[in-house]
Amino acid sequence: DPMPAYHTLVWECWVPVIRLAIQRWHSRQPDPLIGFLELWRPLLPNWILQHVLEQLVLVRLQAEVDMWNPLTDTTPIHTWLHPWLPPLGNRLDIVYPTIRNKLSSALANWHPGDRSAKMILIPWKEVFTRGAMQGFLIKNIVPKLEAALAHVPINPINQDLTLWHAVCDWVDLVPPPALGDLMAVNFFPRWLQVLAAWLNSNPNYNEVTGWYQGWKGVIPP
Repeated sequence: DPMPAYHTLVWECWVPVIRLAIQRWHSRQPDPLIGFLELWRPLLPNWILQHVLEQLVLVRLQAEVDMWNPLTDTTPIHTWLHPWLPPLGNRLDIVYPTIRNKLSSALANWHPGDRSAKMILIPWKEVFTRGAMQGFLIKNIVPKLEAALAHVPINPINQDLTLWHAVCDWVDLVPPPALGDLMAVNFFPRWLQVLAAWLNSNPNYNEVTGWYQGWKGVIPP
Protein backbone atom coordinates (compact mmCIF):
# COMPACT_ATOMS: atom_id res chain seq x y z
CA ASP A 1 0.00 0.00 0.00
CA PRO A 2 1.23 3.51 -0.76
CA MET A 3 2.38 5.57 2.20
CA PRO A 4 -0.16 8.19 3.36
CA ALA A 5 0.68 11.58 1.94
CA TYR A 6 1.37 13.12 5.35
CA HIS A 7 3.74 10.28 6.24
CA THR A 8 5.54 10.79 2.93
CA LEU A 9 5.85 14.50 3.60
CA VAL A 10 7.36 13.94 7.03
CA TRP A 11 9.65 11.16 5.82
CA GLU A 12 10.99 13.05 2.82
CA CYS A 13 11.14 16.58 4.23
CA TRP A 14 11.47 16.35 8.03
CA VAL A 15 13.51 13.18 8.58
CA PRO A 16 16.55 14.23 6.44
CA VAL A 17 16.78 17.49 8.37
CA ILE A 18 16.56 15.80 11.78
CA ARG A 19 19.03 13.11 10.65
CA LEU A 20 21.59 15.80 9.84
CA ALA A 21 20.86 17.61 13.11
CA ILE A 22 21.36 14.42 15.15
CA GLN A 23 24.63 13.72 13.36
CA ARG A 24 25.82 17.14 14.56
CA TRP A 25 24.21 16.86 17.99
CA HIS A 26 26.43 16.80 21.09
CA SER A 27 25.18 13.52 22.50
CA ARG A 28 26.18 14.39 26.07
CA GLN A 29 23.59 17.15 26.05
CA PRO A 30 20.32 15.20 26.02
CA ASP A 31 17.78 17.83 27.04
CA PRO A 32 17.60 19.91 23.83
CA LEU A 33 16.98 16.87 21.60
CA ILE A 34 14.58 15.23 24.06
CA GLY A 35 12.64 18.47 24.30
CA PHE A 36 12.59 18.84 20.53
CA LEU A 37 11.28 15.32 19.94
CA GLU A 38 8.69 15.73 22.69
CA LEU A 39 7.50 18.93 21.01
CA TRP A 40 7.14 17.17 17.68
CA ARG A 41 5.70 13.94 19.09
CA PRO A 42 2.00 14.86 18.45
CA LEU A 43 2.79 15.63 14.81
CA LEU A 44 4.90 12.58 14.00
CA PRO A 45 3.64 9.21 12.83
CA ASN A 46 4.71 6.79 15.54
CA TRP A 47 6.78 4.65 13.20
CA ILE A 48 8.82 7.69 12.17
CA LEU A 49 9.41 8.69 15.78
CA GLN A 50 10.54 5.15 16.58
CA HIS A 51 12.83 5.20 13.55
CA VAL A 52 14.44 8.41 14.78
CA LEU A 53 14.88 7.02 18.28
CA GLU A 54 16.23 3.62 17.25
CA GLN A 55 18.20 4.35 14.08
CA LEU A 56 19.49 7.84 14.82
CA VAL A 57 19.49 8.64 18.55
CA LEU A 58 20.37 5.18 19.86
CA VAL A 59 23.14 4.77 17.30
CA ARG A 60 24.71 8.04 18.44
CA LEU A 61 24.39 7.04 22.09
CA GLN A 62 26.05 3.67 21.38
CA ALA A 63 28.96 5.46 19.72
CA GLU A 64 29.27 7.83 22.68
CA VAL A 65 29.27 4.95 25.16
CA ASP A 66 31.96 3.23 23.10
CA MET A 67 34.14 6.35 23.45
CA TRP A 68 33.35 6.89 27.14
CA ASN A 69 36.23 6.39 29.58
CA PRO A 70 35.15 6.21 33.24
CA LEU A 71 38.70 6.94 34.41
CA THR A 72 39.11 10.23 32.55
CA ASP A 73 35.64 11.55 31.76
CA THR A 74 34.53 14.09 34.34
CA THR A 75 30.83 14.02 33.39
CA PRO A 76 29.09 11.00 34.96
CA ILE A 77 27.60 8.83 32.23
CA HIS A 78 24.20 8.57 33.92
CA THR A 79 23.70 12.33 33.58
CA TRP A 80 23.55 12.12 29.79
CA LEU A 81 22.22 8.59 29.34
CA HIS A 82 19.46 8.25 31.94
CA PRO A 83 17.36 11.14 30.52
CA TRP A 84 16.80 8.86 27.52
CA LEU A 85 15.19 6.13 29.64
CA PRO A 86 11.61 7.45 29.20
CA PRO A 87 11.70 7.63 25.38
CA LEU A 88 14.01 4.65 24.74
CA GLY A 89 13.16 2.32 27.65
CA ASN A 90 14.68 -1.14 27.41
CA ARG A 91 16.19 -0.35 24.02
CA LEU A 92 19.03 1.16 26.05
CA ASP A 93 19.81 -2.35 27.31
CA ILE A 94 22.13 -2.71 24.33
CA VAL A 95 24.70 -0.34 25.88
CA TYR A 96 24.65 -1.72 29.43
CA PRO A 97 27.14 -4.57 28.89
CA THR A 98 29.65 -2.08 27.47
CA ILE A 99 29.14 0.20 30.48
CA ARG A 100 29.61 -2.65 32.94
CA ASN A 101 32.73 -3.89 31.13
CA LYS A 102 34.29 -0.43 31.20
CA LEU A 103 33.42 0.07 34.85
CA SER A 104 34.87 -3.35 35.64
CA SER A 105 38.18 -2.39 34.01
CA ALA A 106 38.18 0.96 35.79
CA LEU A 107 37.75 -0.76 39.16
CA ALA A 108 40.77 -3.04 38.71
CA ASN A 109 42.94 -0.91 41.00
CA TRP A 110 40.15 0.47 43.17
CA HIS A 111 40.37 0.44 46.97
CA PRO A 112 37.31 0.67 49.25
CA GLY A 113 38.82 3.73 50.89
CA ASP A 114 37.88 5.59 47.70
CA ARG A 115 34.17 6.40 47.99
CA SER A 116 33.84 7.56 44.37
CA ALA A 117 33.09 4.06 43.05
CA LYS A 118 29.84 3.87 44.98
CA MET A 119 28.79 7.31 43.75
CA ILE A 120 29.25 6.07 40.18
CA LEU A 121 27.28 2.85 40.73
CA ILE A 122 24.36 4.12 42.84
CA PRO A 123 22.52 5.70 39.85
CA TRP A 124 22.54 2.29 38.11
CA LYS A 125 20.97 0.40 40.99
CA GLU A 126 17.44 0.70 39.58
CA VAL A 127 18.51 0.67 35.92
CA PHE A 128 20.52 -2.53 35.61
CA THR A 129 18.53 -5.67 36.31
CA ARG A 130 18.92 -6.96 39.85
CA GLY A 131 20.83 -9.99 38.60
CA ALA A 132 23.18 -7.91 36.46
CA MET A 133 23.92 -5.49 39.29
CA GLN A 134 24.50 -8.21 41.86
CA GLY A 135 26.72 -10.13 39.44
CA PHE A 136 28.74 -6.98 38.80
CA LEU A 137 29.15 -6.26 42.51
CA ILE A 138 30.11 -9.83 43.39
CA LYS A 139 32.75 -9.83 40.65
CA ASN A 140 34.19 -6.34 41.04
CA ILE A 141 33.37 -4.98 44.51
CA VAL A 142 33.02 -7.91 46.91
CA PRO A 143 36.62 -9.20 46.47
CA LYS A 144 37.94 -5.71 47.27
CA LEU A 145 35.72 -5.49 50.34
CA GLU A 146 36.95 -8.93 51.38
CA ALA A 147 40.57 -7.82 51.19
CA ALA A 148 39.78 -4.62 53.08
CA LEU A 149 38.01 -6.47 55.89
CA ALA A 150 41.07 -8.67 56.34
CA HIS A 151 43.07 -5.50 57.05
CA VAL A 152 40.63 -3.64 59.31
CA PRO A 153 42.66 -2.90 62.45
CA ILE A 154 41.28 -4.40 65.67
CA ASN A 155 42.86 -2.53 68.55
CA PRO A 156 40.97 -1.91 71.80
CA ILE A 157 43.47 0.77 72.82
CA ASN A 158 43.26 2.85 69.65
CA GLN A 159 40.44 1.63 67.43
CA ASP A 160 40.45 3.11 63.91
CA LEU A 161 37.12 2.50 62.14
CA THR A 162 37.88 4.32 58.88
CA LEU A 163 38.27 1.18 56.76
CA TRP A 164 35.38 -0.56 58.54
CA HIS A 165 33.03 2.31 57.69
CA ALA A 166 34.26 2.29 54.08
CA VAL A 167 33.25 -1.38 53.79
CA CYS A 168 29.91 -0.95 55.57
CA ASP A 169 29.11 1.95 53.27
CA TRP A 170 28.26 -0.66 50.62
CA VAL A 171 25.44 -2.20 52.67
CA ASP A 172 22.76 -0.67 50.46
CA LEU A 173 24.31 -2.05 47.25
CA VAL A 174 26.03 -5.33 48.07
CA PRO A 175 23.53 -8.15 48.77
CA PRO A 176 23.27 -8.43 52.59
CA PRO A 177 23.99 -12.18 52.63
CA ALA A 178 27.22 -11.56 50.70
CA LEU A 179 28.30 -8.78 53.05
CA GLY A 180 27.44 -10.92 56.10
CA ASP A 181 29.46 -13.81 54.74
CA LEU A 182 32.42 -11.50 54.17
CA MET A 183 32.35 -10.32 57.76
CA ALA A 184 31.89 -13.84 59.13
CA VAL A 185 34.96 -15.12 57.28
CA ASN A 186 37.31 -12.14 57.09
CA PHE A 187 36.60 -10.11 60.20
CA PHE A 188 34.86 -11.76 63.12
CA PRO A 189 37.39 -14.59 63.66
CA ARG A 190 40.11 -11.96 64.14
CA TRP A 191 37.81 -9.84 66.30
CA LEU A 192 37.01 -12.81 68.56
CA GLN A 193 40.72 -13.60 68.90
CA VAL A 194 41.42 -10.06 70.09
CA LEU A 195 38.48 -10.15 72.49
CA ALA A 196 39.55 -13.52 73.91
CA ALA A 197 43.13 -12.36 74.39
CA TRP A 198 41.91 -9.22 76.13
CA LEU A 199 39.57 -11.15 78.43
CA ASN A 200 42.45 -13.46 79.41
CA SER A 201 44.67 -10.55 80.45
CA ASN A 202 42.77 -9.48 83.58
CA PRO A 203 41.18 -6.46 81.88
CA ASN A 204 39.03 -3.63 83.10
CA TYR A 205 35.65 -5.10 82.28
CA ASN A 206 34.03 -1.70 81.95
CA GLU A 207 36.49 -0.97 79.14
CA VAL A 208 35.75 -4.33 77.53
CA THR A 209 32.02 -3.66 77.72
CA GLY A 210 32.45 -0.21 76.22
CA TRP A 211 34.56 -1.56 73.37
CA TYR A 212 32.05 -4.35 72.73
CA GLN A 213 29.11 -1.93 72.74
CA GLY A 214 31.02 0.39 70.44
CA TRP A 215 31.46 -2.38 67.87
CA LYS A 216 27.87 -3.45 68.28
CA GLY A 217 26.81 0.04 67.35
CA VAL A 218 28.70 0.08 64.05
CA ILE A 219 27.76 -3.39 62.75
CA PRO A 220 25.07 -3.10 60.05
CA PRO A 221 21.70 -4.57 61.07
